[in-house]
Amino acid sequence: FQEREGHLVVPHNEEDIAKEQDELLSLGLWLKKQRQKEKKGILDLNQKRQLEDVGIVWKLMDQRWEDAFRLLLEFKEREGHCEVK
Repeated sequence: FQEREGHLVVPHNEEDIAKEQDELLSLGLWLKKQRQKEKKGILDLNQKRQLEDVGIVWKLMDQRWEDAFRLLLEFKEREGHCEVK
């Protein structure tokens, strides 16, 4: 998935899942479970390292913030200001 899509932000809500194949549904639910285990501190350390080695995003909201901030920086570079309308 990462090679094909370039990331590991696999959809797991109903709206996004409806658009994806059954394979992605299973993968998204599995990744959601791994994120939950990591958050609870019960994910095996070796499994955590393996997921990190392929670039898992643990906190999706943090990643979305970083993505939006990067877009803001690009906008400012292009337009010379941050007055996005």
